[in-house]
Amino acid sequence: MSTSKLTILVAPSNEAGHINACIYEAKPFKARGHQVIFVVPETWKGKLSSYGFIEHLHPIDNSGPVDPNVHPGEHYAKVLHQYKLLGGTYRRVLITL
Repeated sequence: MSTSKLTILVAPSNEAGHINACIYEAKPFKARGHQVIFVVPETWKGKLSSYGFIEHLHPIDNSGPVDPNVHPGEHYAKVLHQYKLLGGTYRRVLITL
């Protein structure tokens, strides 16, 4: 069994239900000694660190109406890239259900 520790990046939608579900899923990883980083809007400051998670906060983008031609995950990909939490380049990946 490997004893190496992982760094796990969690970037949930800015909704309490999504973040709470991610907290539930991330707790076992933290309990096993892995580093868990949540990328969340600054309105969540201090709420996740109480669980022992690292918070990487970003400002809420209220720059105008949402562009319907932009994939919802693209905003977070840009934020992750901006803070160098995502590799040098990122791809826009669309999944059609």
